[in-house]
Amino acid sequence: MRYHNYFQNVAYETAKLSYATRLKVGAVAVKDRRIICVGFNGTPPGEDNCCEDENNVTKPNVIHAEDNLIRFAEKHKINLEGCDIYITHSPCRNCADLIHRAGFAKVYFSEYYRTSDGPEFLNSVGIPSIFLGA
Repeated sequence: MRYHNYFQNVAYETAKLSYATRLKVGAVAVKDRRIICVGFNGTPPGEDNCCEDENNVTKPNVIHAEDNLIRFAEKHKINLEGCDIYITHSPCRNCADLIHRAGFAKVYFSEYYRTSDGPEFLNSVGIPSIFLGA
């Protein structure tokens, strides 16, 4: 449990880097008790960092933390196969698919995000999706 707390705390610290005002999400890829890379939700590189529109609705171009982490890993040729991922919030269904395709072994999260579709999908394809609690 000691390592779960540590990596989950790193996910929350990473989330603080997000410019989002509605919800800050962080993700950490871990292999052999070592951090491989991190990601947080935000706009694509080179775009305005504002994540919400004038009505405080998340803009459609905002990239989720898990997606940002996976994109970074792909760009830098970091192999995520067999890694665990620690996320502040449960993955949405789209991110769950990205997690599956990237080859993650386990998913840990502390808060539920909207629906349980993501964790249910991951569990159905043999990737344990584990709620750590807040």
